[in-house]
Amino acid sequence: MTDVSAYFTLPPDWSDGLTLIRSWKTSVITNQNGGEQRSSLHTWPRRSMRLSFANLDWRQTAYCWRMLWAHIHQVLGLPMWMHAAVLSAEAASGQKIVNVDSTENRDWEAGLDAIMVRPWDMDFAYEVGTIASMTAASLTMEDNLSITWPAGTLVCPVLAARIDPSQTVRASTDRAGDLSFEATEAYE
Repeated sequence: MTDVSAYFTLPPDWSDGLTLIRSWKTSVITNQNGGEQRSSLHTWPRRSMRLSFANLDWRQTAYCWRMLWAHIHQVLGLPMWMHAAVLSAEAASGQKIVNVDSTENRDWEAGLDAIMVRPWDMDFAYEVGTIASMTAASLTMEDNLSITWPAGTLVCPVLAARIDPSQTVRASTDRAGDLSFEATEAYE
C-alpha cells in the first residue's frame, strides 16, 4: 500500500461529472514475418479520476488551495465517491465491524483503505481504516474506530493518487471559485 500524506474529502460537482479512467500498458514485439506478440507491462490497469468542483465557497476554496499546494507532489487519498456505501447502523468508537447498505459491485478489497466521511457537515472530518475482511453488508477493519459515526455516513474506498500538476483553478471572486484536476493511482 502506498503511503498517503493527506485525504482530499471535498465531494465533486456531480453535474459536471466524475470520470474514472482505466489504462493498460503493453509491450508489442514484432517478428520478421510481421507477427506480433503482446505482453502486459502492468499487472492490472491503472486507475485515474477526473474531478470537478464548482461554486466553491470561501471555506471550500481555502481547503482546496491548502490541500493542493501543501500536497501537490505527494500521494493524496481520494474517496472513490462513485463506489460509496452508506452506514446502515451507527458505527461506534471502539468497534471494528462497520455495517453498510451493500458492498456488492463496489471497488472494495481486503487490505485496501476505506474512508468514512460526512461531506455535508462541512467540517471535513473523516476516518480512514484498512479493510481486513468483508461480507455483502459489512466491512471489518483491521483497527478499532476512534470516532462514532452515525447511520447515513458515507464509506468510500480510497484511491491513493498523485494529482496532475496542471489542474485548473478559476476564481469567480476573491472568496469563490471552481477547480478541476486529474489524479492517477500511485504505485510505489
